[in-house]
Amino acid sequence: SVVASAISSWKEQQLQNQQSPQRVEDLLHQALTVVTFGNSCRSFCDGPAYIHISMFDDPWTNAFGAHSGNEEGSGGGRNAVYFHAYSPYDDEDTNETQHTNLKS
Repeated sequence: SVVASAISSWKEQQLQNQQSPQRVEDLLHQALTVVTFGNSCRSFCDGPAYIHISMFDDPWTNAFGAHSGNEEGSGGGRNAVYFHAYSPYDDEDTNETQHTNLKS
């Protein structure tokens, strides 16, 4: 992601200028909130406040993006918030089966 890369580059530049990692992350957290919709990036640096919104049935986010179900850690940035839902545009039979499985 271009945004994730730009934030990481800025953070690295500040760290090279002898700023402490905690100070840089605090500045980012106070100044920057990143909201993603169906992202396809698994590597968001710590610092900014992140809100990641995606559909459970989105194959791109599930395969390549940051979401709460990633096995190797979310990668969505420290203390990221995740909102997931089922797509209202998907096949109704598929959604009924998935909702039934969640209730079990």
